[in-house]
Amino acid sequence: MNDIIELKNIVKSFEGNDVCKGLNLTVEKGEILALIGGSGSGKTVILRHMIGLHKPDSGKVLFEGKDITDYDENELIAVRTKIAYLFQNGALFDSLSVFENVAYPLREHTKLPEEEIQKRVLEELKHLKIEGTEDLYPSDLSGGMQRRVAFARAIILKPDVILFDEPTTGLDPFNIHNVVESIRDLNRERGITCVVVTHDMQSMMKLADRIAMLHKGVIRTVGPTEEVRALKDPVVESFITGIEAKVNTND
Repeated sequence: MNDIIELKNIVKSFEGNDVCKGLNLTVEKGEILALIGGSGSGKTVILRHMIGLHKPDSGKVLFEGKDITDYDENELIAVRTKIAYLFQNGALFDSLSVFENVAYPLREHTKLPEEEIQKRVLEELKHLKIEGTEDLYPSDLSGGMQRRVAFARAIILKPDVILFDEPTTGLDPFNIHNVVESIRDLNRERGITCVVVTHDMQSMMKLADRIAMLHKGVIRTVGPTEEVRALKDPVVESFITGIEAKVNTND
């Protein structure tokens, strides 16, 4: 597989707090990469660099081999039609219906006729098994349904990459399963590259092709899921077993 995103020697600080300390990471085209690490370690900061919402103090961000580090907002528009960002809470517009939420990127970034917009929105809702919700509002939906609407909005422009920020947080086991299956389908059926920031190790062990662990501002380890799971690195072992133990205790 070819690299689709590459972070090279990323250094980033906020108010004197060093979050990235020469961080290097590549995302391979067509894979599901899980990004793990402790709370506050900077996982979301990495996602935001990938789409230009943060700019590094030094280092480079490459997308499809092109250096996008210093792109301005106008130049980033083209990148953001190819890289979708799914915020942790879905970030749906409360004042818009499901249909209008999903249609929003098409209205902003294309000149499609209304008939084609309606066709594509309804197709995505059906694909994600939430057809019939188009006239509802986010407040009418469960947390799991809101995440699926956010999925529909994220994929409506047919991106090459989707960045997921804690997509299963706050959901019950049934909806966690549905979200994980939706990510798997997007990857396997459409070939969409997925980067998933998560603490949900149980799901990621089944879903991810590779796992990268962020620790103290650098990528501590990255590799195929089973290899990372079997590592004897005490930091990696402690994190994974600690998360799994917490989940089992909560169960």
